[in-house]
Amino acid sequence: MTWHLKNEGHPVNEKRIQRLMGLMPIYQKPNTSRPAKGHKIWPYLLKRLRVERPNQA
Repeated sequence: MTWHLKNEGHPVNEKRIQRLMGLMPIYQKPNTSRPAKGHKIWPYLLKRLRVERPNQA
């Protein structure tokens, strides 16, 4: 199909044609916000710090 459309002078991309025809599978994106098992949770060091002037923290 891509070859046929290109021969007729249409500027097309093979991936676009596959997507429009439903030939490409759809996959879930990886969730990079979820922490991996076994990773240590580090303490927030500025939690009890009282900032009273600029550039103090």
